[in-house]
Amino acid sequence: MLIRRATSTDKPELLKLIDEIDQDYSTSNRRAQFNWPLSKAESILNHYFVLLTFGDGGESQAFICYQELSGDYEIIALGVSPRFQNKGLMRKLLGHFVDFVCTKESKIFLEVHEKNTRALRLYESSGFRIDGIRKNYYSDGSAALNLSKISI
Repeated sequence: MLIRRATSTDKPELLKLIDEIDQDYSTSNRRAQFNWPLSKAESILNHYFVLLTFGDGGESQAFICYQELSGDYEIIALGVSPRFQNKGLMRKLLGHFVDFVCTKESKIFLEVHEKNTRALRLYESSGFRIDGIRKNYYSDGSAALNLSKISI
């Protein structure tokens, strides 16, 4: 597995990965993961940093989209291709992000839908803790849970 920061030449691969993740959610009757208009998906490489993982065959597998804010880091979005889920990829990618991207003792934060128990388990097992709730944040009336951790 190769992990590297995405460049502008990776935009088609990243858009394909985002679409693949959204298609999987829509066919399984789950809430769309991103549900982004194409313009938003295309702009993430222009406004945020993205880490991508690639398999031995060169196919993109997972990504983390993030921004640095005065020495702290906000994870904007992350996802794993349905073809590569349940293989520990996101745990490895999160570990790489914390170990090699973030500076020591920086705060890393993200938010997650309160009903996304699978993601919540991953974040909590990776050292993130809930430190806030945004009630009625999502269109379905659900809350967003704010999580954070300090990099070591």
